[in-house]
Amino acid sequence: MILSVVSFNLSFFRPEKILKITDTEKLFSAKGWNKLQTDAIFDYLPIYAPQPPGSPAPQQPWFAKGSEGQIKNFQKGTNWEKFDVDVESEAIIKLPLFDFPGWQVFANGKPVEINHQNELGLIAFRLGLGSYQVEVKLKNTPIRTAGNLISLFSWLGLIFYLLKRKKNLLRS
Repeated sequence: MILSVVSFNLSFFRPEKILKITDTEKLFSAKGWNKLQTDAIFDYLPIYAPQPPGSPAPQQPWFAKGSEGQIKNFQKGTNWEKFDVDVESEAIIKLPLFDFPGWQVFANGKPVEINHQNELGLIAFRLGLGSYQVEVKLKNTPIRTAGNLISLFSWLGLIFYLLKRKKNLLRS
Protein backbone atom coordinates (compact mmCIF):
# COMPACT_ATOMS: atom_id res chain seq x y z
CA MET A 1 0.00 0.00 0.00
CA ILE A 2 2.84 2.39 0.86
CA LEU A 3 4.57 1.66 -2.45
CA SER A 4 1.39 2.40 -4.42
CA VAL A 5 0.87 5.71 -2.59
CA VAL A 6 4.48 6.74 -3.24
CA SER A 7 4.39 5.66 -6.90
CA PHE A 8 1.13 7.51 -7.61
CA ASN A 9 2.54 10.70 -6.05
CA LEU A 10 6.13 10.51 -7.31
CA SER A 11 5.55 13.28 -9.85
CA PHE A 12 4.83 15.74 -7.00
CA PHE A 13 8.29 15.23 -5.43
CA ARG A 14 10.24 17.76 -7.47
CA PRO A 15 11.70 21.10 -6.45
CA GLU A 16 10.04 24.23 -7.78
CA LYS A 17 13.43 25.87 -8.34
CA ILE A 18 17.03 25.36 -7.25
CA LEU A 19 18.88 28.33 -5.79
CA LYS A 20 22.66 28.78 -5.94
CA ILE A 21 23.51 30.82 -2.83
CA THR A 22 26.09 30.55 -0.07
CA ASP A 23 25.33 29.78 3.59
CA THR A 24 26.19 33.38 4.49
CA GLU A 25 23.67 34.76 2.02
CA LYS A 26 21.03 32.31 3.15
CA LEU A 27 21.29 32.47 6.92
CA PHE A 28 22.84 35.72 7.97
CA SER A 29 20.99 38.39 6.04
CA ALA A 30 17.58 39.79 6.96
CA LYS A 31 16.33 39.16 3.44
CA GLY A 32 17.57 35.57 3.53
CA TRP A 33 15.99 34.91 6.94
CA ASN A 34 12.62 36.29 5.78
CA LYS A 35 12.84 34.13 2.67
CA LEU A 36 13.50 31.02 4.78
CA GLN A 37 10.41 31.77 6.87
CA THR A 38 8.08 32.23 3.90
CA ASP A 39 9.34 29.89 1.15
CA ALA A 40 7.39 26.88 2.40
CA ILE A 41 4.04 28.69 2.03
CA PHE A 42 3.82 27.43 -1.57
CA ASP A 43 3.58 23.85 -0.24
CA TYR A 44 0.35 24.71 1.58
CA LEU A 45 -1.47 27.00 -0.85
CA PRO A 46 -4.38 25.67 -2.92
CA ILE A 47 -4.04 25.62 -6.69
CA TYR A 48 -6.45 28.59 -6.87
CA ALA A 49 -3.97 30.90 -5.11
CA PRO A 50 -1.90 32.60 -7.81
CA GLN A 51 0.40 34.21 -5.23
CA PRO A 52 1.11 34.01 -1.50
CA PRO A 53 -0.25 36.62 0.90
CA GLY A 54 2.00 39.59 1.56
CA SER A 55 0.74 40.12 5.11
CA PRO A 56 -1.15 38.27 7.84
CA ALA A 57 -4.83 37.52 7.17
CA PRO A 58 -7.48 39.94 8.45
CA GLN A 59 -9.30 38.85 11.60
CA GLN A 60 -12.76 38.79 9.99
CA PRO A 61 -14.56 38.97 6.61
CA TRP A 62 -14.77 42.28 4.76
CA PHE A 63 -16.68 43.94 1.94
CA ALA A 64 -14.54 43.56 -1.16
CA LYS A 65 -16.95 45.42 -3.41
CA GLY A 66 -20.19 47.28 -2.95
CA SER A 67 -22.17 47.74 0.24
CA GLU A 68 -21.66 50.07 3.13
CA GLY A 69 -23.13 47.36 5.35
CA GLN A 70 -21.91 45.92 8.60
CA ILE A 71 -20.41 42.58 9.61
CA LYS A 72 -21.01 41.63 13.25
CA ASN A 73 -20.94 38.71 15.70
CA PHE A 74 -18.07 37.04 13.84
CA GLN A 75 -17.01 33.66 15.24
CA LYS A 76 -14.68 31.05 13.81
CA GLY A 77 -13.31 27.60 14.46
CA THR A 78 -10.88 25.38 12.60
CA ASN A 79 -13.43 24.26 10.01
CA TRP A 80 -16.23 26.84 10.27
CA GLU A 81 -17.03 30.53 10.48
CA LYS A 82 -20.28 32.33 11.14
CA PHE A 83 -21.37 35.93 11.31
CA ASP A 84 -24.28 38.29 10.76
CA VAL A 85 -24.15 40.80 7.94
CA ASP A 86 -26.35 43.72 6.94
CA VAL A 87 -25.99 44.52 3.24
CA GLU A 88 -27.20 47.95 2.10
CA SER A 89 -26.69 47.26 -1.61
CA GLU A 90 -25.40 44.30 -3.58
CA ALA A 91 -21.95 43.40 -2.27
CA ILE A 92 -19.12 40.93 -2.58
CA ILE A 93 -17.89 39.66 0.77
CA LYS A 94 -14.44 38.15 1.04
CA LEU A 95 -13.41 35.70 3.75
CA PRO A 96 -9.89 35.34 5.15
CA LEU A 97 -9.92 31.69 3.96
CA PHE A 98 -8.26 30.03 1.01
CA ASP A 99 -10.75 28.11 -1.11
CA PHE A 100 -9.92 24.44 -0.64
CA PRO A 101 -12.31 21.73 -1.90
CA GLY A 102 -15.17 21.20 0.54
CA TRP A 103 -15.81 24.78 1.71
CA GLN A 104 -19.49 25.75 1.54
CA VAL A 105 -21.18 29.08 2.32
CA PHE A 106 -24.78 29.38 3.50
CA ALA A 107 -26.73 32.66 3.84
CA ASN A 108 -29.88 32.31 5.95
CA GLY A 109 -29.55 28.52 5.57
CA LYS A 110 -29.41 28.56 1.75
CA PRO A 111 -26.25 27.66 -0.21
CA VAL A 112 -24.42 30.58 -1.81
CA GLU A 113 -22.17 30.26 -4.84
CA ILE A 114 -18.55 30.98 -3.97
CA ASN A 115 -15.84 32.39 -6.16
CA HIS A 116 -12.06 32.24 -5.73
CA GLN A 117 -11.08 34.29 -8.79
CA ASN A 118 -9.17 36.98 -6.91
CA GLU A 119 -5.57 37.95 -6.20
CA LEU A 120 -5.07 35.36 -3.42
CA GLY A 121 -7.63 32.65 -4.22
CA LEU A 122 -9.72 33.54 -1.15
CA ILE A 123 -13.39 32.60 -0.75
CA ALA A 124 -15.66 35.40 -1.97
CA PHE A 125 -19.42 35.47 -2.47
CA ARG A 126 -22.14 37.88 -3.56
CA LEU A 127 -25.10 38.95 -1.43
CA GLY A 128 -27.99 41.26 -2.32
CA LEU A 129 -29.71 43.87 -0.17
CA GLY A 130 -30.80 42.49 3.22
CA SER A 131 -29.75 40.99 6.53
CA TYR A 132 -28.12 37.57 6.59
CA GLN A 133 -26.81 34.96 8.97
CA VAL A 134 -23.82 33.52 7.16
CA GLU A 135 -22.35 30.10 7.96
CA VAL A 136 -19.21 28.76 6.33
CA LYS A 137 -18.39 25.07 6.75
CA LEU A 138 -15.63 22.78 5.57
CA LYS A 139 -17.32 19.54 4.50
CA ASN A 140 -15.47 16.31 3.89
CA THR A 141 -14.63 15.35 0.33
CA PRO A 142 -14.47 11.65 -0.63
CA ILE A 143 -10.66 11.74 -0.61
CA ARG A 144 -10.56 13.47 2.78
CA THR A 145 -13.01 10.87 4.17
CA ALA A 146 -10.86 8.02 2.82
CA GLY A 147 -7.74 9.58 4.35
CA ASN A 148 -9.47 9.99 7.71
CA LEU A 149 -10.60 6.34 7.65
CA ILE A 150 -7.11 5.14 6.77
CA SER A 151 -5.71 7.20 9.65
CA LEU A 152 -8.33 5.86 12.05
CA PHE A 153 -7.68 2.23 11.13
CA SER A 154 -3.92 2.80 11.29
CA TRP A 155 -4.19 4.20 14.84
CA LEU A 156 -6.50 1.38 15.91
CA GLY A 157 -4.09 -1.17 14.39
CA LEU A 158 -1.14 0.41 16.18
CA ILE A 159 -2.97 0.42 19.52
CA PHE A 160 -4.07 -3.19 19.03
CA TYR A 161 -0.50 -4.20 18.11
CA LEU A 162 1.00 -2.44 21.16
CA LEU A 163 -1.58 -3.94 23.53
CA LYS A 164 -1.01 -7.42 22.12
CA ARG A 165 2.75 -6.99 22.35
CA LYS A 166 2.49 -5.79 25.96
CA LYS A 167 0.25 -8.76 26.81
CA ASN A 168 2.78 -11.18 25.24
CA LEU A 169 5.65 -9.54 27.16
CA LEU A 170 3.78 -9.90 30.45
CA ARG A 171 3.21 -13.63 29.79
CA SER A 172 6.88 -14.36 29.23
